[in-house]
Amino acid sequence: MASTYVNNLRLNEMATGDASGVWGTTTNLNFSLIGQALGYGTRAIANASTDNITIADGASDSDRAMYLKLTGGGQACTITLLPNTASKVWMMENSTSYTLTFTCGSGANVAILAGETKVIATDGAGSGGVVYDVLTDVNLAGTTKTAALTNAGALSNQGTVTVGVDDTGYDVKLFGATSGAYLLWDESADDLKLVGAAGLTVAGDIDVDGTTNLDAVDIDGAVQLDSTLTVGVDGTGHDVKFFGDTASAYMLWDQSTDDLILGGAAQLGIGTTTPGHPLHISEAADGTKIRLTRSGVGDWDFNIANTPTLPGVAAGALEIFPTNGNHYFAVGVAGGGTTLLHVKNTGIYVVAGLVATPAYSFTADTDTGMFRAAADTLAFGTGGTERLRIDSSGNVGIGNTAPGDYYSNSNQLVVGSGAGRQGITIASSTTTIGQLAFADGTSGDTRYEGSVVYNHNDNHMELITNHATAVNIDSSGRVTKPLQPAFNAYPASIQSNIAINTAVTVVLGTEAFDVGSNFASNTFTAPVTGKYQLNVLLQIDALDLDASLYQLQIITSNKSYNLTLSPGSFDADVTYWGITNSVLADMDASDTAVVKIYQAGGAAQADISVDTNFSGYLVC
Repeated sequence: MASTYVNNLRLNEMATGDASGVWGTTTNLNFSLIGQALGYGTRAIANASTDNITIADGASDSDRAMYLKLTGGGQACTITLLPNTASKVWMMENSTSYTLTFTCGSGANVAILAGETKVIATDGAGSGGVVYDVLTDVNLAGTTKTAALTNAGALSNQGTVTVGVDDTGYDVKLFGATSGAYLLWDESADDLKLVGAAGLTVAGDIDVDGTTNLDAVDIDGAVQLDSTLTVGVDGTGHDVKFFGDTASAYMLWDQSTDDLILGGAAQLGIGTTTPGHPLHISEAADGTKIRLTRSGVGDWDFNIANTPTLPGVAAGALEIFPTNGNHYFAVGVAGGGTTLLHVKNTGIYVVAGLVATPAYSFTADTDTGMFRAAADTLAFGTGGTERLRIDSSGNVGIGNTAPGDYYSNSNQLVVGSGAGRQGITIASSTTTIGQLAFADGTSGDTRYEGSVVYNHNDNHMELITNHATAVNIDSSGRVTKPLQPAFNAYPASIQSNIAINTAVTVVLGTEAFDVGSNFASNTFTAPVTGKYQLNVLLQIDALDLDASLYQLQIITSNKSYNLTLSPGSFDADVTYWGITNSVLADMDASDTAVVKIYQAGGAAQADISVDTNFSGYLVC
């Protein structure tokens, strides 16, 4: 008859007459498996949502160990105990980082949290079998010693519970229904603590004979003290808070800041039982309301009264003055140091300040404001860096701390430190004008004699002098000079029969244009010293081929520019001749320039055609 494996430990149950000659081997294996079942084993759980613990039939297998330590795993896992027909007891230690749930199939199961150990048992009822938590309800009639006890359910004790021994105790923690609320016996501190929302309700009386140190006390009823109440010790205090009848109104001694605080609607009354203000000081007669004294110096009075003490002070004003009669208000006098704020009958005075800590600054920006940079020198800073200075001479430096070091005729405003790219921006809209103007001290619009103008409407720039545009730069960069001296003149009629062997002035009676009105009586007069481009086109009619030469002359006050040509080589049918002369002349202001023609020899007198012209302009 074949062997079977139907017992709970899956041992080899030999049938009668079975295993002849090997009975001893099988029996020894069974004893070995029984020892394994009563011992310790380990098992690595698969990194999966499900796994099986299976007791092998008649073979060594750590899964049959009574104490089984489970390791590995990478997630919460449901473990099926097989075969589900075996009834068995395990002590399961969950050494994974996840919850392990044990089941036989569809019956009740047991979950073991990470780090916990539980005793479980199966009833062998197959797939519908139940997995039991053996120690869910334990009745310990004798003495039980535990190094650490965590109780997740009801704990009933009918005798004495001793935790630890004298001088060597253990923590005892009792959790409540609210998260984070518990009662703790802290053995390391020898303290019984109520933590979180945990509170203590005492229906009867509490009799405390010794010193009681209370970190926090919430008392809803009346308290009577027949002796001194001390909270904390010198150097280590505790908060004391008294609530009023109005929500959020309280008086607080804040030990961390050494402050007495009235919070919310709480008010302090001195001389009155019905204060109407956060600080209400009441006195039947006018006079000093607050007096501060300093040994050897005298009294300082703070007076708020309908009848002021100081002359010239309105009724109801705040008066601050010492009794010696030197009326003043000072703030920030410490150890004989500098007065931060000083109000006297002669003015208001503040400390000089520094760029990092200006005398005038802002609560949320203490390194930005105004300060005294030096004697008779005012400065402004942002972010702890000086940005603007007005020195003792009234010179202004923007991004410069020494405007007085520059050329004295132009140091009233100095911009930039000389390091990197510096500049001034005039911001205007896309259709308006940005302008830098120059005034001469007269009144009205005429005092603005010159300016630099940028017109954003068409993006052109003008340089204006004496109220007129001297230079214009259009949006394409083209430069025009409407006031630049320039002229063009030509004869009104033919100038006939010019004299022979003498220089004759060319008569130019008509002006095509004359910018600045510098051309008159056939003569151009230079308005300013500079270099002038002068150009002549002279057309001669009735040319005399027998003349030895014709000479075209541009004559200035300091130089004559002559062009000489001979007509002898011309054919007999040549009747007119066009001659050009162009020079860049150096002229001083008021120098003149005229055009002359000289015919040497010949018998016939030539004519000057109306196609002749004389032009010029200031180059530089």
